[in-house]
Amino acid sequence: QGLKGTGIKILDSLRLLRHKPFLIFLSVCFLWSFGESPVMIYLPSYAVSRGTSQIQASMLYTAMGAGSITGRFLSGLTASDSNIGPAIIYSGCLGIAGFLIVLSPFITSTFSQQVVFSCLAGIYTGSLVPLSSLIVIDMLEMRELGTGFGLISMAQGMGSLMGPPLASLFVTTYGYKNLFVFSGFSLLTGSLLALLMSAFIENTEDMELEDQLQKSKLENELKKITNTESNQENGFHCEENINKEVIESSRMMKANGTVSESSRDMADGHQHYSKEEKLGTILEISGK
Repeated sequence: QGLKGTGIKILDSLRLLRHKPFLIFLSVCFLWSFGESPVMIYLPSYAVSRGTSQIQASMLYTAMGAGSITGRFLSGLTASDSNIGPAIIYSGCLGIAGFLIVLSPFITSTFSQQVVFSCLAGIYTGSLVPLSSLIVIDMLEMRELGTGFGLISMAQGMGSLMGPPLASLFVTTYGYKNLFVFSGFSLLTGSLLALLMSAFIENTEDMELEDQLQKSKLENELKKITNTESNQENGFHCEENINKEVIESSRMMKANGTVSESSRDMADGHQHYSKEEKLGTILEISGK
């Protein structure tokens, strides 16, 4: 039973792969790690190949780390604005990072330029970390968050696992410059997919809003029907009370021997009253 229950949980978690926006986001996270990991690993070697000393090249990691801290903080502040979705910010930051990496062979000829590039790359890649969590929270239900974060981490791990070995082959064949261009295009592709994901999310939110409006309309109609039935039931009770009062009056008059012919007809033939007469009597009693 334990193995069966575990298997059912695993199969239930895999149904997230049928969630189109989430499946796209998995691809985006893979491309992000696949394109960023070679840059992180080969940045010092690339700087040395451009004439920078090894000590200076090692300082580029410090610049990138400082930029990453700043980017994570600023992206969290920006994403708190309800008018801007985290998916849009994510797509923009990923696209800018990819564009910078594509242009890096042409704008990093000196050490100062390399420092600026490292800092900017750290800002825009670091901002992706908190935004990823916000996107998953917006996209999935509460009970799906654990599985969702696990799949996202797995996609990022696969990108980091595949990127560096392929990058070493790429460097051997085509050199550092072409490697950075290729890595940048990987991030740009991820940015385009993130835009597609954002469109899917907005479409889903519009459909959910429309469903809520329809549900609200149905609830209002049901309330109207319930109120109408309640009013009709109250009317029936009033009619029954009139019948009882007329019959009781007739009995009392009979007991006193003062029942007129018209009163007897009214008591005996009350059930033959027209609907309009009964309704008028009900309204008259309600008015009193």
